[in-house]
Amino acid sequence: MKGKLFILFSGIWTVCIFQKSLQSSYNSSGINDYILLLSQLLMIEVESASLIFSIIAHIFEYFFLAIFLSFGLRNLKCNYPSWVVLFIALLIAVLDEFIQGFVVGRVSSVIDVLIDFGGAICGLCFQIIILKFQPKHYLPD
Repeated sequence: MKGKLFILFSGIWTVCIFQKSLQSSYNSSGINDYILLLSQLLMIEVESASLIFSIIAHIFEYFFLAIFLSFGLRNLKCNYPSWVVLFIALLIAVLDEFIQGFVVGRVSSVIDVLIDFGGAICGLCFQIIILKFQPKHYLPD
């Protein structure tokens, strides 16, 4: 049951990723306020703050996608779950950037795919570390 729940979370998270990609750059005025605040706090140019915010957002999205997928596939007893997670995350990242190429004011970027994939790798590593240090429960004889 837990595995199916994590797969459901992965699907919902993927829909959110694609929904964000379908927004034109003109529909993100609320985000622009955060970028302006970030640039003022860090005393950097708005373009630099925008780049930092974008990179963090990409990593965040795919970090949690990988965690949801990994827990879901491990609970469903999938063979080679880490490789499957990385493949699915890369596929979603490529589709995400492909979709952005058709949205007004957005462009596709290979760099974004690499950042997304890096976020997925970080999420997968985090999940593996969590499992490594999780106490093992042994059944009594």
